[in-house]
Amino acid sequence: MANICESYVARRLKSKFRSIAKNGKKEHGHHPILLSKFGKSLNGFEFNSKKPYHDIFKGKYFIREGSNRGHLILHFPAFVPNQTLNTPKEATHFKLYNELVALSDYKYDEEMGYTLMSKKIHGKKSEFYSSMLPVIKIPTQPITSQLSVNNGMGVSDNSALLLIMGVHFYQYQSGRYKPLPKESSLEIVKVY
Repeated sequence: MANICESYVARRLKSKFRSIAKNGKKEHGHHPILLSKFGKSLNGFEFNSKKPYHDIFKGKYFIREGSNRGHLILHFPAFVPNQTLNTPKEATHFKLYNELVALSDYKYDEEMGYTLMSKKIHGKKSEFYSSMLPVIKIPTQPITSQLSVNNGMGVSDNSALLLIMGVHFYQYQSGRYKPLPKESSLEIVKVY
């Protein structure tokens, strides 16, 4: 994933986190970082702004929350890759990528500095890659994936869930799939 990101994506993301922190009520001169309440400002954050996800993948998909917080079901109805994807010329294949990441809110403690409010869940993730699919004029099979952080045990309210979706392109050449990271896309689609 790091190869897809722009060189200055860390600065852009840091700026977003600073604006999220400013929304929290100051305690002891410091703002808490409440992703669970204000993380929605990350919706639509592109890791490769030259290749926005919704410009690359124009197909339908459905997101359904599962039986508990921290469980999502994603469904992609059958689609024709040649018509649905804004594919670079050299790409012959692609994979759909989905990831659900749990991030804790932070509070400020005078002795410890910033501390996690939900240590057990922070950083847990679940990811799904589709199989390698050719860029052709024939419809794919429908694709359904389930993402679950914390093994179905749920996620506390003082944490946020980031749904990241992307398309990774490849070129089949000399019997190998060569990744095309600069042509691929990755976006924080929704924060729960």
